[in-house]
Amino acid sequence: MIQDLWLLANCLLKSELWALRNKAVFEQKKPNWSMFYRRVLKLIQDYSVKLKRNMKFCVEEMRIMDYFRVLHRRIKLHQPVECYWVPPNEDEIILCCDGAARGNSGVEGEGVVARDASCNVFGAMSIGLGVTTNFLEELYGIITGLEWAIRWGVRRVFIRFDSSSVIEAFRNSNLPWFSRQRWLDINRNYESIRFIHTYREANFAADSMDKKGCYLASGVGLHYDARPHFMNSVEYPNVVYYRFK
Repeated sequence: MIQDLWLLANCLLKSELWALRNKAVFEQKKPNWSMFYRRVLKLIQDYSVKLKRNMKFCVEEMRIMDYFRVLHRRIKLHQPVECYWVPPNEDEIILCCDGAARGNSGVEGEGVVARDASCNVFGAMSIGLGVTTNFLEELYGIITGLEWAIRWGVRRVFIRFDSSSVIEAFRNSNLPWFSRQRWLDINRNYESIRFIHTYREANFAADSMDKKGCYLASGVGLHYDARPHFMNSVEYPNVVYYRFK
């Protein structure tokens, strides 16, 4: 709401200054700045009734609203949600996948981080997907990650992803027709592929990889053995991260 109030104050100041300038130029009226101040303040109070956004519960925002003599609005409460991840089983590898985009539709990239049962990173990958929608970018990211993980000869894979709709599409085999054959070929190389939803707050290593994919050409990928040197942040299993809704 403070942002809206700032925009409102700027628009009113500009329009009232222009009206005051016209009176001074065309009607030779001397500006009365105290009356100008009171008029702008009154207009801000009148128009603030139409502001519908919420305010934060902090002293700074209350002081700003008190200065303009604007009524306080309802406060938006943030509910923290626990988010965490657990390592895969001994006979599995975990693929932490995430996608990034510069607009929708826009230039898309995907990142994948592979870990073993001891949570050690033994591979990471970024790929550019070109211009596509967010849904297709996330779908292609999982498919490309599974195709990339075939190189290690592991038969059981655990996928962590932050898009519930894409996970449901894979679980129900409700995929677009042009990706179904690739999905069938992938299933022939694995005994088990299971999915679980995660939040980005607990998946920030993959998030750092997908942003690099946005700057790659379509179909161009980068592969890293072990943990890349630029991935300084470490995610720990069974550690609770917090996401605010």
